[in-house]
Amino acid sequence: MRIDVDLSDRKLFLRKGNTERDKEFDQILLEADIVSGCDGYETPRGKYIAGKWIKDKTNLIHGSVPWSKDQWGNPYGPYFLKILDLKGGYTRYGIHGTRGPMSRFEKPPIPKAILEWFIDDKEANFLYCSHGCIRISNYKIGEMFRLTTPPSRSLSEKIYIYIKK
Repeated sequence: MRIDVDLSDRKLFLRKGNTERDKEFDQILLEADIVSGCDGYETPRGKYIAGKWIKDKTNLIHGSVPWSKDQWGNPYGPYFLKILDLKGGYTRYGIHGTRGPMSRFEKPPIPKAILEWFIDDKEANFLYCSHGCIRISNYKIGEMFRLTTPPSRSLSEKIYIYIKK
């Protein structure tokens, strides 16, 4: 399996094959719209390895309460997939769901200018971009979790992540 992220087109593809030479490479298991890094918090480009999944990720700065207990307060959604460098070190980035119970949206379905009437500019901004992580809808992150964990995939099989501009 392989995850391709195209930052320009704002798309994520989960492929069955790992390389272009695999006969299964063209089989796309999941396609998702993404939100990526804001200015000054760019999503890193390159080749990475998918790490372990975290259910209900918390963070002291962003989302100290699990998403299942505070869907509006925790920005990670129900699942968080660590992005590791090729040596296996954690990069501090991940692929994850989104804040709130809206399962089909990777960002609010409201224009940012309208949302800014209700919350401050900085908070509104990070609903439409991230601190560098790749955000997809909660529905799609749930599907991705199901497709990339046993019995759908062997734990010994590495999943490579390719992030391009």
